[in-house]
Amino acid sequence: MIMAICLAAMFFSCFCSLVLKKQEIAVLLVLFSFAFIFDYNKEMPHYFYIIPTFCGFLSVADKGVKYKVFLGLLFWFFAYYCMIIIFGPYSKPILGWYTRIISLIFLYLWTMLLKWDRKNVLFIVILYGSYLLAWGFLEKLIYDPQRISGPMAMPTEYAVVLSILWSIWFVDSCKRKGNVLILTSVTGLVLLAIVFSGTRTGLIGLGIGALLGIYLYSFTNSTILQVTAIGKSMKFLIIIIFLAAIFSITWNIFMRDLFIARTMESLLHGKIDSSNMGRIIAWLSAYDTFSNNKIWGAGPDTFPEHYSKFLKTIPDIGISRKALPHAHNEILQILSELGLLGLMHLSVVVSFCIFSIINYMRKNKDETICYGIIAGFSIFFVTMLVNGTPSFGFIPWIMGLMASFYFNYYQEKKYV
Repeated sequence: MIMAICLAAMFFSCFCSLVLKKQEIAVLLVLFSFAFIFDYNKEMPHYFYIIPTFCGFLSVADKGVKYKVFLGLLFWFFAYYCMIIIFGPYSKPILGWYTRIISLIFLYLWTMLLKWDRKNVLFIVILYGSYLLAWGFLEKLIYDPQRISGPMAMPTEYAVVLSILWSIWFVDSCKRKGNVLILTSVTGLVLLAIVFSGTRTGLIGLGIGALLGIYLYSFTNSTILQVTAIGKSMKFLIIIIFLAAIFSITWNIFMRDLFIARTMESLLHGKIDSSNMGRIIAWLSAYDTFSNNKIWGAGPDTFPEHYSKFLKTIPDIGISRKALPHAHNEILQILSELGLLGLMHLSVVVSFCIFSIINYMRKNKDETICYGIIAGFSIFFVTMLVNGTPSFGFIPWIMGLMASFYFNYYQEKKYV
């Protein structure tokens, strides 16, 4: 049933991108189907992933041919992945991983070549975020699990994606001086969902988004009254103290018995619980794997088996002995599986994305959605140090959004 729904979503995505030219709907359908399939139907043939993203890319590819930067990125991707095939450094078959990566590259390039505006970005953010919230609360209401995970396989993945989506909307709304009641109400719902997920990483994301949003709300000039820098600083501090007091009271009265409260309490008391110890062991395992395969890494999707082998070399310290799917640190994960070459390859792409949106913002300071996108990427960048990449396909979309502003700038410059 899930496979049928996802395949239908993929087909309709192709139709939307190639025929209807409703690109934001097509992208939303891809994000929905990719996350669902990767979490619940990993045995599905991997070439299905390529079809909708390639169709989307095909629908806009002609826009990028005139840009040397686009052709340079194509060559960069082509050269790196061809090098892996030619030199063949990995003993484990990589065809499945390779087709998944190609689909994500097409998603990234497709998103990058679209002309995004605030309305289109928020269309995806609000619909996808509402879908996650509704699923999570229904799950809690019907099944009352210890930790909710929404439509995703892991609670942490659910909480981090939700915090990223929320931060894009929240920071953009704060920059535009949005309605305080709406800002507070939506933030309360997201906080509650993250608390029910039992994910401390989600709280980190929520904190980053809240600080950035409140800062912009406090320091953005008002059209009614110009306030001094000292006044703005005081306003910022008062809001932070007020919200911290509300959060503390709510936490201590209503949330003391929840899973996340117990894990936070052990952390605040300086205790290392099984979750934290598991992360430390995962990091040591990833570094050990990298130290033996510095240039190429051990190969894609090999971390779980290397982690299992690493566990056999250490004494029993009370952590789970089953294989972990990732290293709970994206940089160490890349180093262990793809080595220094893989990290360098991805670093160039990420650097271009960051440069694109910052360069655009320098000349378009009133583009409030850019602040939201940077906030969302910042949450991913910070939380990836203690977690794996959230939701298959989600990060290439965020990076594609950032890169798209390079082409937006030159298109606008052309018509000025």
